[in-house]
Amino acid sequence: MKTTKLNNTVVLRLDIGDEICQCVKDCCEEYNVKLASVSGIGVTQSAVIGLYDLKKQEFIANEINSLMEFASLTGNVTTMNGETYVHLHTVLCDEKGKAFGGHLKQGVIGATCEIFINTVDGEVGRVYQKETGLNILDL
Repeated sequence: MKTTKLNNTVVLRLDIGDEICQCVKDCCEEYNVKLASVSGIGVTQSAVIGLYDLKKQEFIANEINSLMEFASLTGNVTTMNGETYVHLHTVLCDEKGKAFGGHLKQGVIGATCEIFINTVDGEVGRVYQKETGLNILDL
């Protein structure tokens, strides 16, 4: 992982074997980022993506274990209980252009990944919502 900060943007480059969610969290902690939007492109060698089943209040995971191109990597950074909270979604495409998307739980880089973390002054936290079982923005 390599990083630099330019004005209100942290630029992050991930390399083969780096785990996306943890690297974004580590980077935000290094630069003291409390609120930001995240976007990126790159290639993953494995990922766990999925959908939250509201009725069952559980995450339905889909494991992907092949090289996939990020057609989209987007999300945000907030805080919860004083800790950095990274929330990412992605659309991954295979060699034929077939797309798989959802909430990104884990992703290991297969070639490289370029991420821009656009920081916002201030802090927004999250709070657990019993009705949905989700950690929602505390506004």
